[in-house]
Amino acid sequence: MTRQATSPRLAGHKLVEALLAQGVDTAFGVPGDSLSQPSPSSSL
Repeated sequence: MTRQATSPRLAGHKLVEALLAQGVDTAFGVPGDSLSQPSPSSSL
């Protein structure tokens, strides 16, 4: 097996490229937050 001359694209890079291609210029997020775990306030 031969090694690629360039490093593979990371999933995050592909995501940003796709968002830019759609015209997205702003994105918001919470570092370390997970959408798979409900927050305590959502169980009220």
